[in-house]
Amino acid sequence: MTCAALSTSAADLRWHSIVTGGEIAGAVVLPAATGSNQALATVVYLKNLSAPRVGQEPDETIIADLVKQGHLVLVLDYERHPRAIAPDMNADLLKLRRDIADAKNKTLLTNFKIDVNHLFILPEGFRVKRDVEFARDGARVLAMDIMYPSKPRQPVPVLMEITCDNVNRMGSASLLFCHDTLLEGGQVAGFAAAMIDHPVPPPYKGIDDPMPQNVHRLKAAVRTLRAKGAELGFNGQIGAIGFSRGGPMAALLAVIGDRSDLEPD
Repeated sequence: MTCAALSTSAADLRWHSIVTGGEIAGAVVLPAATGSNQALATVVYLKNLSAPRVGQEPDETIIADLVKQGHLVLVLDYERHPRAIAPDMNADLLKLRRDIADAKNKTLLTNFKIDVNHLFILPEGFRVKRDVEFARDGARVLAMDIMYPSKPRQPVPVLMEITCDNVNRMGSASLLFCHDTLLEGGQVAGFAAAMIDHPVPPPYKGIDDPMPQNVHRLKAAVRTLRAKGAELGFNGQIGAIGFSRGGPMAALLAVIGDRSDLEPD
């Protein structure tokens, strides 16, 4: 693996897959200069799926950049198992997050301190662009994490999820509570994906706290994704989705259309 030279260490492991019914070989690559008490943002990178590869950039280049950016990277090799496709992969996507981030059931990466609020699962050919700002609410910066196929043969649509976690948009506790694999499953199916901050600041009180600012922030997120389209290879089609407190926000976007009185500045 070419990224090994960028890391302090690499280790091999085996992980039991629901999809394959057996063990999958994995390799852990650490970023350089990792402090012993530092919680590591983590990427699980899924290689050799049977799902059609969308991003055409080589794995080695992507993994090397992820490590340079400070991520612990766990590479899992599915060896073209016939069930390593959408939607079958969703079972493993949920199990991976549970095995890494669920304090009561953690069985994977137990020797590492993982930042469970920055845990990303990417199919081969995908990158992650973190903390893309789309709005501000006083001192609060609203941002999104974008998972996208790098150098796709043709532009792709995007699934934009409004988080159900008002504090950590990629909070694993919330994702596990909802059994949420919408974005990761969408990536395996060929979509780019984005998780955006909830427009309501913590603590959550309801969808009308405040209005119409919530709608303005949602619209700003959509505009930001459109603006990133040329850079990241998007085709302009955006689907809004959400669980729990994210669901009503997606519904708002579905019904307000192009009303000029609800457009942000």
